[in-house]
Amino acid sequence: MNGFRSEEKVEEIPQIYEVESEKKEDLRSKLLSMLDETLDLLGKIQPAPGVISEDELLEKRMQGRRLRSQVSSASDQDLSKLQGQVESFYYEIKALYDVYTKQAQASLDDLRKYGRKLIGDIKSFLGKASSLFDVSSLQKDVDELSKRLEETSDTSTIQSINHSLEALYNFSKDLSSFVDLYSF
Repeated sequence: MNGFRSEEKVEEIPQIYEVESEKKEDLRSKLLSMLDETLDLLGKIQPAPGVISEDELLEKRMQGRRLRSQVSSASDQDLSKLQGQVESFYYEIKALYDVYTKQAQASLDDLRKYGRKLIGDIKSFLGKASSLFDVSSLQKDVDELSKRLEETSDTSTIQSINHSLEALYNFSKDLSSFVDLYSF
């Protein structure tokens, strides 16, 4: 009789190399994820005076793509060396994005403020011009532009609205001046 049981389960012990390899792949995917987020943020940033020039922005985008390529093809040993570079780049771009969004919001607020001033002036001019002219369609246009100005958060749309308001401002000012001339 055989005293050994061949049916006993032998617990498999993972090889150290496999565990290390899994850690490196986790690190690789973490670094790639950080770089993807960074490249996404860089895609949202536009050149802005005092924040970043167009050339600097292009350089940062190229640097991010270069780092991503290096991480993708790096050996396990080189991956650890790249970690510091990737993390440094990640936090640099996150800080740049924060500055950019704060400046963009301030710029947006300034554009809205300018648009509101134009609207106030236009309404004043149209109020004076209404003594001689039917300005109801112009007032509707101003009200619609005013509504759009408050609802949008897109800089180029606000600039376009302000451009339209400037044209209305000039026209309503001319109407108001005509009424002043006619009144005397």
